[in-house]
Amino acid sequence: MNLSKSFRFDDDLYTRNVSNPHYIINISVKEYNTDYKKDMKQSEISDDNYEVHRNNYYNICYTYNFIESPYMNKFQNSLYKTNFNNINENHEGDIVYKNRLTKQMIDFLFMEDNDLKEFIGNTYPQKYRINIMQALTLFWD
Repeated sequence: MNLSKSFRFDDDLYTRNVSNPHYIINISVKEYNTDYKKDMKQSEISDDNYEVHRNNYYNICYTYNFIESPYMNKFQNSLYKTNFNNINENHEGDIVYKNRLTKQMIDFLFMEDNDLKEFIGNTYPQKYRINIMQALTLFWD
């Protein structure tokens, strides 16, 4: 699985006015496998006593692009960026173990806003998407 998609993130008021400062965040996810040898017998260690296991992981990467408003000065844009929706540009991504929960979170992360609205109650889709991004951080492996 290789997914990549860009999403627009506005302020908490969820104003999609083109002239407002906002983030464009590209989210990419690559699935990969790792093999490791698991010790099957503690008493005798040799190649015959190991079993190869395969683990599946998601490598999630975020790329941030802050779009300034042409109607604000540098200070206003900078202030706006500093107080923006708990978005942390220093967080470049995570590696998480693939299971049913993380797969569902990835699926929701990539949904279009109109589709995501059907599953999230009264929260705005972009805020819910940020919550998913932050929650995936807790599953770092």
